[in-house]
Amino acid sequence: MYRCSDDAWVYIGISSFPAKIPAMMAALGHPEVGTDPNYVTPQFRVVDKEVIYKICKEAFLTNTSAYWLEKGVEFDLPIIKLNTYSSVYEDEQAWANGYLEKVTFASGNTDIMPTSPIEMEKLHIDRLSDIQRV
Repeated sequence: MYRCSDDAWVYIGISSFPAKIPAMMAALGHPEVGTDPNYVTPQFRVVDKEVIYKICKEAFLTNTSAYWLEKGVEFDLPIIKLNTYSSVYEDEQAWANGYLEKVTFASGNTDIMPTSPIEMEKLHIDRLSDIQRV
């Protein structure tokens, strides 16, 4: 996760896609690192991860999260902007997936709440004896 110049954070999932290291380094303005044999193999990325982290940290701070998301598209990189507690309420995907709902309380006040991660089509129990133990 890296902070951008607009104080937003992005996550780039490059560890799952080591073949993307050259593209990521090119997007960050350091193509020489992406082709350096000392950094492209998994063994060297682990040993010198501080070097890679420093390059990434400094580069991401030079531009906004929107800029880096565009670079992600341009270079076909797995990068996303991270939500904050306040921005998740505006996230179209969170609403589309049903992770949030507007709730009206008995007082008449309305608020946004996360939905339950457990979904059931129907649950009806008349007596405790109706519950089957597994």
